[in-house]
Amino acid sequence: MKLHGKSGMALALALQLLSVGASAQQLLSSPGFETGGSGVSCRLGTVAVSGQLDNQWGENSCWITSNSSLVYALDPINPHSGLFSQSVESSAGAGQFWTPVALNRNKKYTASIWLRANQPMVVQLQLRPLDSPYTNYGSLMAKVTTAWQQFTFDAYGPAVPSMVPGGLFVLLQQSGKLWVDDASVTAVTDTTAETLRTDVVPKTYFGMHIHRDPTWPTMGGTIGSYRLWDTDGAQWADIYPINPAQGGTPDWAEFDARLNAAIANGAEPVVVLGGNIPNWASSDPRGLLVGSSLYGAGSSAPPVSEAVWVTWVTAVAQRAKGKVKHWEIWNEPYQNAAFRADVSRLVRLAQLAYPILKNADADNKVLSPSFDAYDNGFLERYLQAGGGAYMDIVSLHAYDDFGGNLLDATVSLFKKQGDPESAEAMYYKEHLVRNTKVVLTRYNQQAKPVWNTEGGYQAKSATGARNDVAAAPVLARNLIMGWAFGGIDRNFFYSWDHRGDWVAGAYESVQGSNVYVEGVAGKAYEQVAKWLTGAQMESRSVDSYGTWTIVLNRGTGSAKQYLVWNPRGNYGYAPPTGTDYVSYVNRLDGTRSAIPSPFTATPSPVLLTRN
Repeated sequence: MKLHGKSGMALALALQLLSVGASAQQLLSSPGFETGGSGVSCRLGTVAVSGQLDNQWGENSCWITSNSSLVYALDPINPHSGLFSQSVESSAGAGQFWTPVALNRNKKYTASIWLRANQPMVVQLQLRPLDSPYTNYGSLMAKVTTAWQQFTFDAYGPAVPSMVPGGLFVLLQQSGKLWVDDASVTAVTDTTAETLRTDVVPKTYFGMHIHRDPTWPTMGGTIGSYRLWDTDGAQWADIYPINPAQGGTPDWAEFDARLNAAIANGAEPVVVLGGNIPNWASSDPRGLLVGSSLYGAGSSAPPVSEAVWVTWVTAVAQRAKGKVKHWEIWNEPYQNAAFRADVSRLVRLAQLAYPILKNADADNKVLSPSFDAYDNGFLERYLQAGGGAYMDIVSLHAYDDFGGNLLDATVSLFKKQGDPESAEAMYYKEHLVRNTKVVLTRYNQQAKPVWNTEGGYQAKSATGARNDVAAAPVLARNLIMGWAFGGIDRNFFYSWDHRGDWVAGAYESVQGSNVYVEGVAGKAYEQVAKWLTGAQMESRSVDSYGTWTIVLNRGTGSAKQYLVWNPRGNYGYAPPTGTDYVSYVNRLDGTRSAIPSPFTATPSPVLLTRN
């Protein structure tokens, strides 16, 4: 992202450091747009920018691909208070501007801003860093009217030792004229992000996807949850390839077999209702809209009618009665242009499905459509449209985007981008799920469990094949951190038998044989599941070298165990001695040996045990 700001902004950001540590106070240098303005313009892209913007605010629209014009003005006619308000008029609904905010560890920020428009419009507000990965620590989809309204939202500072340069951003979503005034950002001390989760880790936390393997994965019985998605033969499109109203008969064979295998192996199945639908049931059968054809023409578009949706949901709910207790409404609807344009269509599908599923079995739980954990805007629009009434569990897709291409051995070392502590960044440093829960709280949905129903890693070796060896330690830490600090109750790995350059739990010893052998990533998943299931995380510490230690407690009479790793590299580590002594090191590959002296912590987690 290129930031087109004012020369005084760096000084303003530095001065905020002096105030953040005190009690809550105003952090913005020009909250009321009273410091005078400067001319703005854009020389990149297709956005035409002109006019006058407050000296302590920056224009940031040049990178946007849009044939839009933006005209800024300091308006003395329509202030909320004081002498001026800032106005901006957009011809095509694109544009954003910002003012600096210093973001610090263990700080809870509250942002507030007054907005009005010449016609009702939606404006997105964000508190986020100025540099990649642009994590939205706080966001709000503001429904602006023609009268002045105050909009307020909370955010948590990144859990890093030093200050992160950030900003309060105003992002236009629709055409029209917007007035902005009396902005504020305040900060108070808040250490709740440091709180370690201490309830017992259940087997159900460990979820898996299985696409084509005809046998159940050989992972020591560690899989506690199974999501039927991208499962050959078990999707709506597979079961009803021909419209039953036109004489088509359903094929339930693979669906039934998958459910029976999961139940026989102690895994709770989750069925995804929509996202891979038959072409005859699609409202966009030719796949003309963006995101409508992820699994074939029209497969990801909304259903052509409510009737076909109701018929399908009723049929599958009755078929799986007594076997399936968890139902997800739709897979990644945020990728489809029709749902993005009118999220109420998605809410209506949930509204129709909810009573059908509850009437089929009172114990059924309904998962929301899956939302993108990196952008809470679509989730908030769904909640604004009333979707919270039709979900018992919140479904997120939290792929690890913080790692960048660090696991790609085809990229030269000096060109690699990403955070070596990506697993720790997702769930601890960057508050990925915590940000989502702030939005859920805004709509009184905070008590509902949050599941990461899909997450995984893309990694290549120098030969172009997936780099499971490099990815296995990161996958292991993802599972650990997702429970310890992520606040997620189930974590579904994608996947057991993925082909190509995606990290998978197993591989085909003979390409195309459909016979899968557990690989290093699968072994890492299995070992972490064995280490954590039935244990409590009693405490954690991070030493000056960045080595993590999480103490596990398995109940009265059991010796303490220690999860140890250092995402930054290899560093010396002194294992516990005295009454808490340990004797053995258990590794991700399933091997075990006496603890060597000296002992080294590495990016690959190990479990230190007494016995």
